[in-house]
Amino acid sequence: MARPTKYRKKYCAELIEHMEKGFSYETFGAVIGVSKQTLYNWESDNPEFLDAKELAFCRCQLFWERLGITHITNTHQGTRLNAQVWSLNMKNRFSWKDKVDQDIEVKETKDVTINFSSEAPRRDENYFNDTEDK
Repeated sequence: MARPTKYRKKYCAELIEHMEKGFSYETFGAVIGVSKQTLYNWESDNPEFLDAKELAFCRCQLFWERLGITHITNTHQGTRLNAQVWSLNMKNRFSWKDKVDQDIEVKETKDVTINFSSEAPRRDENYFNDTEDK
């Protein structure tokens, strides 16, 4: 016989309220007295809890973005924000990434012939010959 679930529908609203204050999903388990694995199990067993989780993550991100914007625009009323810590927090919580431009422009291409030999190369031999030079 399976143990009765501790899940209650009221946890949906409580989760959203918890995370919109900036707290993590997993710490909600500590608030209501269940493990994070229990929270994950509730997601698959209760679609409304999964929906609440998705909304809660959006609200949590909104909390942290507002905090950053408030400090960047100097409307923070005397408190200080460590930008590096804030940025790392956003990367860890919301999968933010540094943008890396990797645009590669090929200006010219050439056909190359590579000669392989089991003999040791002589110093004057060129094993990489342009086919255009032949």
